[in-house]
Amino acid sequence: MKVLQKSRFILLLVIGIFVLNIRVFAQAEEDKKLYEGQFAPSFSVKDLEGKFHSVEQYKGQKILLTFYRNAGDPVSYYRFNELEEQKDYFLKKGIVMLSFFESSPENVLIFKDTHQFYQVVIADPKGILYDLYGVEENRSKMARGTVHAAAAKAKRGKKLYPNKLPQDGKPNRISAEILIDENGNIATAYYGQYLGDNMPVEVLKAAIEKP
Repeated sequence: MKVLQKSRFILLLVIGIFVLNIRVFAQAEEDKKLYEGQFAPSFSVKDLEGKFHSVEQYKGQKILLTFYRNAGDPVSYYRFNELEEQKDYFLKKGIVMLSFFESSPENVLIFKDTHQFYQVVIADPKGILYDLYGVEENRSKMARGTVHAAAAKAKRGKKLYPNKLPQDGKPNRISAEILIDENGNIATAYYGQYLGDNMPVEVLKAAIEKP
């Protein structure tokens, strides 16, 4: 009887530690996120054409940072195309669009192919900018995407960009979008709540229009 009670105690203790670790990890991920009014972390990155981009060089313009999952992810293709369809609006407003993929430059080049996108496409295979801007990895949010029509978005994304590429980014990466204002501050930050969750276009436009 005592052995059974001891085993049960050890099991409960292990479960308690496991749950605590999950909560600590979730809180750590939450603490990395950026919020409106914060200074945007400084960076200098090179695009596929070898041109460098930084927050400082675009002072006086609004910058939209879009963190896609990877160059082989059809759900990301769907969102990429959704924003490309708004390129006339972004051009009119003078919005700088820096779009990151957690993939090798080779795979991102295959994705880009011969397309002339408005978005500046940047490969970040080590996820350095993802970490800098608090873009999370979350297994439960990935699973939640199945309830929120991620499969339908993936199906449409495959038709938009049929090149088959390996998904070489972090498997549980959740996308995010950060709008930086003319002074280098965070105007709004949207971190997906599940696979395929992005800032609604009308919400993004409202943030851009905000003086």
